[in-house]
Amino acid sequence: MRSPWTAQSFRGISIDYRVLSPVKFELQRDTVRFSKWHEKRVDACVAVYVAFSHFLDFLRQELYRDDQRVSLDPLHDFNRELEKQMVFLDDDLAEKVLRYRGELHAFRNDVVLHKRAGTEFTQTKLDYEIPAYLPRLRRDINLVLDPTYDPNGGEAKSFLRFSESGQRPPGINARGVRADAGAHRQAFVRWLVGRFRIKAKI
Repeated sequence: MRSPWTAQSFRGISIDYRVLSPVKFELQRDTVRFSKWHEKRVDACVAVYVAFSHFLDFLRQELYRDDQRVSLDPLHDFNRELEKQMVFLDDDLAEKVLRYRGELHAFRNDVVLHKRAGTEFTQTKLDYEIPAYLPRLRRDINLVLDPTYDPNGGEAKSFLRFSESGQRPPGINARGVRADAGAHRQAFVRWLVGRFRIKAKI
């Protein structure tokens, strides 16, 4: 049996396994290190996503009505959780997380400072624009963790893209009601009258 420590020749190239062995060891060690670091990064991304989800719930609870008195603990918990997980994020994702956090804080500070809690402006923001941060963060995390992820590939993703836009659905007013609800009601009543021959006021 040939010893792995002896030099061998392959197509005229001399290979000394005593030289390659330390290189192989370093590669194996780096692979283990990267695998463990990747696991920590995955856990950190999940924790960041959950932290944003809880913070958006807090914003809605605090600002959707003007008579709410809530604990500010979720505000501080959000900041602490992000700072704890930031070390595991790559620069691109960390930059986006910090930007999203800054924008959400700016929104809250503006509402509190100008006493806009419970206004139609704030409620519209909380109904559409603010929830859009979660699907955007989901996309950002997938781009970092999955090298095969293509947000534009595969089947049509109109619902996902629309949820990321933060826009109000067409035909829906600020209160989340169809702007033409009256016309739909009239059409429905006419259908009832014609279908069942009943009397109804339109």
